[in-house]
Amino acid sequence: MIKAQAILEVTVVFIVGLFLFFGIMSVWMWGDNQIAKRQPKYNKTRVEAGSVVTINDKPIVYPVYQPDKLSEEDVFGLQRQEDKTESVEEKTETQ
Repeated sequence: MIKAQAILEVTVVFIVGLFLFFGIMSVWMWGDNQIAKRQPKYNKTRVEAGSVVTINDKPIVYPVYQPDKLSEEDVFGLQRQEDKTESVEEKTETQ
């Protein structure tokens, strides 16, 4: 019986470790994608940022980048089929 409990505990710890690993990797990939998305916009503003442009004697400040939201679906990459159908039904009801 003790051996069976040890096998169960190791299995649970292994599964939790996998969830942590894949969650961390998903956050890492999200951050990497954010860098790739913002870089072209940033590069286009470098000439503008290096020159002083004013309107009514006030300098223009260029907003460069707005980050995407990080949701639980992005981290876990999981969404049950029931959740998807419920969210579609809720959207149609509100409209």
